[in-house]
Amino acid sequence: SRGGGGSRTSGLAAPRASAAAAFGSVASVCEMLGGVGEDRPWEKRVAAIKSLPRLLTEGAAAGSLDANLKALGKPLATQLADLRSSVVSTLCTTLCTLAAERGDALAPLVPVLLPALLRNHCVSKAPISKPSVQAAGALVAAAPSEGASAVLLATVGSPHHQTRRGVASLLGAACASALELPPPQAAAFASAIRALVCDTDATVRATAASAYWELHRRSVADADAILPQVQPPQQKLIQRSKPAAK
Repeated sequence: SRGGGGSRTSGLAAPRASAAAAFGSVASVCEMLGGVGEDRPWEKRVAAIKSLPRLLTEGAAAGSLDANLKALGKPLATQLADLRSSVVSTLCTTLCTLAAERGDALAPLVPVLLPALLRNHCVSKAPISKPSVQAAGALVAAAPSEGASAVLLATVGSPHHQTRRGVASLLGAACASALELPPPQAAAFASAIRALVCDTDATVRATAASAYWELHRRSVADADAILPQVQPPQQKLIQRSKPAAK
């Protein structure tokens, strides 16, 4: 029987049960994902990750989603830092799925995972960096929050241009989302975008120039204040990046 409350005459596992189905609770997933040692084989960690959409659907129905997300933050961040491509890519794919299914309910989880996702932007292995870029974008777009914005603003000065480019892209995504943008937050975004438009890396500058126009949609005054503070080449780059009128 599904609940396992029937006869125990057989010690055999249920036939054809999927590996993901072996994880019956968020607590069991957290236990498996709490580390990366030999006692936690990567195959089992992947199975635990794949069980999350089902378990969080059950948690939402039971009214325990917030508690589940709080419990998952550190274990999931641990797996993002493992740098095993099969684990990270599976987790990032799952995060994109959860962003689509749960939307802004994931807001408490995003600031916990965003630092690790941003660090992974500069990993040389594409099966880690590319899914991390996609997952970060999906989470910020679906569940923007003051906490996520604080992580982005704190990472503007990263020594890695790939991470700075990711921050620029995510600042634009946050502006394009349903994020509330009170005046102090808009001013902080403007300061960050100004710094990134002046970055030493051309791809960062180009991405920040696009983010400028997302800010402009939300706060014309804060965006306009950037232009006199940057050099003519950056002013021209911003103007070239202006979206075509719809």
